[in-house]
Amino acid sequence: MGFYDIVQAYFVQATGRFVMFSGRDVALLHSWKEQGATAAAVCRGIRDAVRQLDREDPPRSVYNIRKFILPYIERTAKRAVGAPAQVFARQSPSTPRECALAELERAGKSCADERRRSLYRDAWHRVRELDGLEDIEQVYAELLGLEEWLSERTFEALPEPTRVSIDARIDREATTSNIRMSERAWELHRVARRRQLLGREHDLVTLLP
Repeated sequence: MGFYDIVQAYFVQATGRFVMFSGRDVALLHSWKEQGATAAAVCRGIRDAVRQLDREDPPRSVYNIRKFILPYIERTAKRAVGAPAQVFARQSPSTPRECALAELERAGKSCADERRRSLYRDAWHRVRELDGLEDIEQVYAELLGLEEWLSERTFEALPEPTRVSIDARIDREATTSNIRMSERAWELHRVARRRQLLGREHDLVTLLP
């Protein structure tokens, strides 16, 4: 995954809404990348926006939440002068890997369902395998992929009536909001929305800080 793919994947997972970035979004992301910003910095700004804005109406574009992202861009752009991003990743007292491991340990200890505990154990070992990665962009890409895997497996572990209820709810929302998408975009939206509902109502683990 490259810079743009990581940012889009994180945006979709954080907002529960599939979007294709507009030309304005892409131009803004390009300018930040040229300044030396990392995808991780952009993702942290997206995270702040999602936490602070109305949870029922999450952000629809990077451009509209740029005020949340800019402080991280300015910080990483300044640090990028004379040193690569991975150097700062190593210096961080709480790296994305460490945060993910701690979250998985917490989730495993508090979960009574053995099937889900097994998922957390598998995920924990997969995160440990990232110890050799120093590039924070690669770490974010791997953790995003692992979050997606956890979401799918967690959904499959739910009782069938619960899975049916979640999908029916998503369908009703789309009908009420008159959402029009291609078949592929709709499937991606459904996956993103499932992930968001699992996080809110079924304690889905979030691995990225």
